[in-house]
Amino acid sequence: PVQPVQPARRHAEYFVALAEQAEPELHLSQQGRWADLLDMERENLRLALGWSLQDDVAVGLRIAGALWWNWFTYGYHLEGYQWTRRLLPRIGEAPVIYHPKFLVAAGRMALSHADLPGAQRLFAKALEVSRRLGDKRQAGWALIEQSITVLAESELANRLAEEGLALFREL
Repeated sequence: PVQPVQPARRHAEYFVALAEQAEPELHLSQQGRWADLLDMERENLRLALGWSLQDDVAVGLRIAGALWWNWFTYGYHLEGYQWTRRLLPRIGEAPVIYHPKFLVAAGRMALSHADLPGAQRLFAKALEVSRRLGDKRQAGWALIEQSITVLAESELANRLAEEGLALFREL
């Protein structure tokens, strides 16, 4: 017999889909509308993230990976940092396909909290996994974000940023 999907899983899956739908929109002309929608659903997103820590870490990685730009742009740095810190030790429980975007998110949240060495490690790992998976978008983000961590070394920062930009141009 087929097991029915539990209400909490349905809830979490709905909010994963919402976060992933909002993600690209947060870079486009309707970003304010999408940010308002995410604000309105913030508590539901929190519930889904909390559920993921008990039942399905992949859900949490996907939500965090989709929300990092919103967290960074709209002042939810601390919340994003707290969620990524809670999810990070459990990353191995989720399929590797979700790792690169989550690692970029965790790196950005670490960087937002002045953890430069942590951010550098997370971006380096995101880049490594992205390249292994052939995920040019997340490799580009990892390179661009990594360039921010080495601004004191302008030549290296420029090289990393240019490499990331080249990947985005390919896409």
